[in-house]
Amino acid sequence: CYLALLVTKFPKTLAPVSDDVIDHHDKAAMSGDDAAKHFDVQSGRADLSEIFQAVESGVQGSVAVYVCGPKSLIRSVDENAHGKFQVHHEDFEM
Repeated sequence: CYLALLVTKFPKTLAPVSDDVIDHHDKAAMSGDDAAKHFDVQSGRADLSEIFQAVESGVQGSVAVYVCGPKSLIRSVDENAHGKFQVHHEDFEM
């Protein structure tokens, strides 16, 4: 499992407010399958070019990208960031 995470500051209008906080203590924990469905987890190779274009067009200001994985993933993220994103990485090979 590899991870590439995009991080940016959201405008204050998108920041959570007290009404957004929901107490889930009375609910049972989700199974892995239920969590994957709830959070729309997708598997497969991400289209990094499409993701970076969508982020760039929808966000003003700086965006940091944290990526951990093999060198091929890090190279792909670096290539698609086009110097417009702050890329931070940790690499490993299996």
